[in-house]
Amino acid sequence: MSSGYKPDILWSPHHADRYVICDTELSLSETKAGALPLSEETAATLLAINSDTPYMKCVAWYPKHEPEPTAESHNSKCKELVGKEFVPKHARQCNTLAWNPVDSNWLAAGLDKHRADFSVLIWDISSKFSPEAVPAEKVRLSGDVDSGLVVTKPLYELGQNDACLSLCWLPRDHQKLLLAGMHRNLAIFDLRNTSQKTFVNTKAIQGVTVDPHFQDRVASFFEGQVAIWDLRKFEKPVFTLTEQPKPLTKVAWCPTRMGLLATLTRDSNIIRLYDMQHTPMPFGDEVEPTIIERSVQPCSESIISSFAWHPSAQNRMVVVSPNRVMNDFTVFERISLAWSSTTSLMWACGRHLYECAEDAGQGAAASEKDIATKMRERAQSRYGHDTVQVWRNHVLAGGDDPQLRSLWYTLHYILHCSAGALQGMFEPFKAYYVK
Repeated sequence: MSSGYKPDILWSPHHADRYVICDTELSLSETKAGALPLSEETAATLLAINSDTPYMKCVAWYPKHEPEPTAESHNSKCKELVGKEFVPKHARQCNTLAWNPVDSNWLAAGLDKHRADFSVLIWDISSKFSPEAVPAEKVRLSGDVDSGLVVTKPLYELGQNDACLSLCWLPRDHQKLLLAGMHRNLAIFDLRNTSQKTFVNTKAIQGVTVDPHFQDRVASFFEGQVAIWDLRKFEKPVFTLTEQPKPLTKVAWCPTRMGLLATLTRDSNIIRLYDMQHTPMPFGDEVEPTIIERSVQPCSESIISSFAWHPSAQNRMVVVSPNRVMNDFTVFERISLAWSSTTSLMWACGRHLYECAEDAGQGAAASEKDIATKMRERAQSRYGHDTVQVWRNHVLAGGDDPQLRSLWYTLHYILHCSAGALQGMFEPFKAYYVK
């Protein structure tokens, strides 16, 4: 994650309520309770500030639960690594950092180009300190440091003759490293045999991220364009998202939702979401993938400097503005509705399935029932079919409607009186024919 003096945010992978904001300083906060409002339900408390690294470029959080440090491009702050630094042969800017998710002692760093030197260095943080003397200009700029805590020999050196702009480990195989920015190439290096690599020529090298739910799917970007790759067919992008008018600053997959990609452009207050959940897998050459695009605007007026998905809370995201104003919100899912013929309503939202049905218990008031429910119940009880005892039809309707009871008793009386009147009318004719 790059900072570049604009506020960036990073959730802790171990504590669901902690995050860091980094720009010219590194601040750790907690969202349990506090005076800094994030939303209507959440607030934050500032726990600590580290101002020792004014030239901080990028930050990566240590993947293990204990201890819980963060790694910075100029200094490492954790209980085991206090004051320990990893210095390349030639001093230059560090563009990106990535901890190995399996072997957490491995830290990969992507550096700027320096002649024919390597730009991707993989350090073993448990390695012994370098015994050789280190020039003072190579040590951190923020102050004095014990030269005995400086490591100058990396575990691996990769990517010669060009800068590395971004990198990440492949979760499917921790021995492989996906690199970006190697002479306009995306390259996969196998650390078991560093002389062999798989690469593809592309401009989309400014950032790269692997889908945590589908480890063969990778997103990379260049300027305002995002390319989606399938590592099983690495010759060309599977598809390219609609190009944005401004350069992209961040692209990230949602860790709790499959196939949901968020992108942010420079000087924008909108985050664009791309839902690839229904994209066919594996991708076919003749199949056009289905992607649903939508936007969220967590801040009505403020420009968004960066955002971060919560690692465990479903669809939760935090955004930060250039002046460090934060907003904690949830990205709501598209809702699919289904209405049955029996008036039951069901809808899906995220991982949950909800059903809404009328109360069919004895205590349910007839006036509260839907007319369709009333008609179905009356039809099932053969309402209106009793032509002998007409008054009983109000009982078939439930017997709790005084207007229906009055109606059917009136009809019964009318029919009874009409039948008696007709019988009296035909009595003389009956007597005449009898004679």
